[in-house]
Amino acid sequence: LQQEGRFVNGQGADTDIVIASAKAYINAFNKLLQDGKRAHPQLGDV
Repeated sequence: LQQEGRFVNGQGADTDIVIASAKAYINAFNKLLQDGKRAHPQLGDV
């Protein structure tokens, strides 16, 4: 998937290729929604 010049790949696994493809698409879409806002575990508040 691509959004504003940013490309992301998704991963999905299943014995059914259609289910695996859907999982990969959802995984990539979720990555776009995160928009690089991952929290670093060592930099967070305690």
